[in-house]
Amino acid sequence: MQRSSDRFVEVELVEDDADDEVTDPGRAQDEGRAPRWTMPHLPREFWATVVVALAVGASGVAVGRLGVERMRSAELAGVDGLSASLAEPLREAWRAPGTGLVTTTDDVVVHWSADTGGVVATDLDDGATRYSVPGSCRLVPTDGDGAPPFVSVRLAYRAGPQDALLCLDDDGAGGGPFDARETTARVVDLATGETRQTFAMLAGGSWIVVAGDVVSVGLDHDGRAVAGRWSLTTGERRWAYQGTEVAPRPSDGSGFTTSERTIGLEVGGLSVTLDLETGAETEPDVLDDDDIEAMSQRVDLPDGRSLEYHLALSGGVRTTVHPPGGGEPVTVDGFVLAPSVDDGSVPDAVTVQDFDTRGGTPELSLVDLATGEPRWTVTDVHGTGGVLSGVVLMAGPERITAFDAGTGELRWESPVDDLSFTGSDLVTDGRRVLVLERKGADVELVARDVRTGEREWASQVPTPGAALVPLPDGTVLAVGSSELVALRP
Repeated sequence: MQRSSDRFVEVELVEDDADDEVTDPGRAQDEGRAPRWTMPHLPREFWATVVVALAVGASGVAVGRLGVERMRSAELAGVDGLSASLAEPLREAWRAPGTGLVTTTDDVVVHWSADTGGVVATDLDDGATRYSVPGSCRLVPTDGDGAPPFVSVRLAYRAGPQDALLCLDDDGAGGGPFDARETTARVVDLATGETRQTFAMLAGGSWIVVAGDVVSVGLDHDGRAVAGRWSLTTGERRWAYQGTEVAPRPSDGSGFTTSERTIGLEVGGLSVTLDLETGAETEPDVLDDDDIEAMSQRVDLPDGRSLEYHLALSGGVRTTVHPPGGGEPVTVDGFVLAPSVDDGSVPDAVTVQDFDTRGGTPELSLVDLATGEPRWTVTDVHGTGGVLSGVVLMAGPERITAFDAGTGELRWESPVDDLSFTGSDLVTDGRRVLVLERKGADVELVARDVRTGEREWASQVPTPGAALVPLPDGTVLAVGSSELVALRP
């Protein structure tokens, strides 16, 4: 027994001096037997020291690995958009009837009812129904500039602080494509389901939200253009319009038009353009080069950066990247992807999607912000992007792909179920990515290593026709054709 650092290590050495054992290799060979290695006769203290050293060395390796793991955990703790741990198969937390997701708040999931129409708010914690609202509902901003953007950017199914539901008792379904009729509109609080405002508005045509107001345009029962604007905060009608000309039977050239200043209706030979601010008839809003250059949309990212998208005169998109802290912005050609998750492992670079290529095949590039030049480019790749552990991940409608951020080399790819792609964020805990993966005619829920693509585990799909949505609290929501399933570790 040897004492070392107040810990005791017991080493038992057994010497076998039996005469029938061969200890000389030469003798063993002479007798036609394989040599047998035996422990040299050294002091017991020597072997006790060796055992202690080996134990300490193995412990050091384990501590080193644990330290790396802790460092990685600390790094990921500050990354937004991660799910709960995907180290083991997820378990069902609750299951509720419903279909397509509308939005989420801190404690409810708002989705379409599978049975009655309208929307239902399900408690995120236990799956209980918090409230239900009948009618056709859409998520709308109740303040600020809600004008329709020229590019669509969605970081997550996540309601803003001033968002609410606008629910119409009659959305005009069943009438003609441009038929508008007066119906009851209700502005509903997302957290409680309480009605903030009720007012009568036109439904069944087309409506948009502009600066906290809803503007609707369509045809009345006589075929004349009608329109109006209502405040989502007070329910007050700002203005009303009714035309005098009767529209002919709708033709292929019919439709609605919108711009930052106008809204219009074209039905056959009838063409009406209205000023959004006053409701007065005006000339169609023809954009010149200066107008196009001035059009932009800004998206703030969780890491402090922001992306400002501009329409280019060529018809494409340019993106200005504003670094955190007010640093010098950089403008690059193409549509810079707003990453659903970014751990900062690829600094001073952005992923750029370009659909305006000569061959019509989409391209994905990693662009260096210092030079504005691509570090690498790959073709026929599009979808939702993310950056983790030096890997650029892209989730598209046919497959998820992982590219080495340094070289652009394809590290791995996996076919995904077509129904699982909704343009939503990647579902990842930073180490693994979760996908609904095709396997012949079947679909599996699979977790793969972000860096290698190694399949870590697979389980049964929680509900048919599911799409995966990561929620802010780490829950993974499987939205199926008739039910929603919350998954947690």
